Amino acid sequence: MNQENKRSWKCIECRSKQPKTDNTNTPVRASTISQKPQEDLVESDNSENSHNITHRVKIVKPTDTDNILNMSPSEISDLSPAKEMRLFWCELRAVRNEMVQFNSTLSELTAVMNKYNERIDYLEAKLESLEVKQIDKESNRIEHLETTITQLKLDLQDREQEMLSNDVEIAGIPEVRNENLMHVTFTVAKKLTVEIEDRDIMTESKYWSLKPFNSKLAITSNERIS
Repeated sequence: MNQENKRSWKCIECRSKQPKTDNTNTPVRASTISQKPQEDLVESDNSENSHNITHRVKIVKPTDTDNILNMSPSEISDLSPAKEMRLFWCELRAVRNEMVQFNSTLSELTAVMNKYNERIDYLEAKLESLEVKQIDKESNRIEHLETTITQLKLDLQDREQEMLSNDVEIAGIPEVRNENLMHVTFTVAKKLTVEIEDRDIMTESKYWSLKPFNSKLAITSNERIS
């Protein structure tokens, strides 16, 4: 043992008390690190701790199902029967999910269509009600107008009848030249037992005829002569 070795030599107890250090150059440490995949390690800084801490990150790898669904027809033909069966079930499950989504969308559309149908039914019922009310209103108006027209016709007929009842025509009176029509009227009225006065007669006229006893005496009075 030379002098340098003597100065650096320490007993086992003294060596055990010394703090351990990381010597990556040792064969054991190197072999341990080489076994870890580089993509699984990521180094991050912690604000609360000044030391560098190494975390293991979980890498999400594509599943076999995704790989199978993304295969081309030529790749599928090269699969084993078990993988083909698995591919079939994957496709069937995907179709089932699409059908569930389609049914959900169809249900939403059906609900919206039902609301629109209810709205249309309500508007149709309201429009029909308004049409019925308008028709009834017009019918009542027409009926009222017809009643008014009928009443006016009756009133007009009564007026005409009253006017005609004040006019008297007397036929068969002998024709005499320069006769007094007022005297003739009073004479005829006396023969008919009708009491009249001068103020009751408005106008009197005589219509001469070429035939004897065919002339007419027309008298218009202020009131009905009975």
